[in-house]
Amino acid sequence: LATMMRERRTLRCAIIAVLGAAALAAALFVAYFCLTPATADADSPYLTAEVGEAKSTSSALWKAGTIPSLYQADPAWADMPYGQATLGEAGAAPCALAMAYVAVTGNTDRTPVDFAQWAIDHDLTASGADTVDAYLTSAAPDFGLALTPIKAEGRALRHAIVSNTPVLVVTRPGTFAPTAIVVVLDDIDRDSHIVLHDPTSPTRSGKGWLFTDIVGAAEMVFEVRTA
Repeated sequence: LATMMRERRTLRCAIIAVLGAAALAAALFVAYFCLTPATADADSPYLTAEVGEAKSTSSALWKAGTIPSLYQADPAWADMPYGQATLGEAGAAPCALAMAYVAVTGNTDRTPVDFAQWAIDHDLTASGADTVDAYLTSAAPDFGLALTPIKAEGRALRHAIVSNTPVLVVTRPGTFAPTAIVVVLDDIDRDSHIVLHDPTSPTRSGKGWLFTDIVGAAEMVFEVRTA
C-alpha cells in the first residue's frame, strides 16, 4: 500500500511538472509574438541600408519656419541614458519634438537633451505608441507648443504640410522601425512626394515618400503650432 501511495504521489508530481512546463512554454510563446518588436517585410518601402552619416543641422542654422535635421545618433547626445537604453538607441520622439520646437518657435535654447530629460522626469521613455502619444501631448505645452491631432489620410496630410506647419507622425511598429518612432513631415517635392525628417535614419530622411506609404505607417498624426 505504501508503495502504491508513493507511486501515486510521484505520478501527481510528474503531471504537475508537465503542466507547469506547458504553461511556461505557452507564456513564452505569447511573449515572443506579442512583445517582440515587429519587423518590416523584406520588400517593405521602409527598409533601407544606411549610407549617410547621422549629422544633425548645426544650431547656428536653426530658425523659425525651417525644420532642422536632428538625429538621435548625433554624438552630442547619443550616449545620454534614456529609459532602459540611450538617446542614441531610442530617442526618436524627443528628437522629433525638438525639430518641431525649433521650426515653430525659432528658439535655439533647447536640444534633444532637454526634451529627453522631460521624458525621463515624467517616466515616459517607453517605445510603445501609447507612451509616445502621451509623451508628445504632455510635453508639448511645457515647451510652448500645441499639438492638434489630424486624420492619417492623404488630403489632411497635404493640407497640413502646405500650411507650413511641422507634422509629427507616430509610426506603427514594423514600418519605419521595429518599435513606434516619430518622424517629422516637412514639405512636398516636385514629384509630389513627401519630404520628411526621420531622427533614426539619414537615408530615409533623404528620400521622397509616397503619401500612401506615410498613411500606411501612421499610427497617430499631429500638427504643431505655438501654444
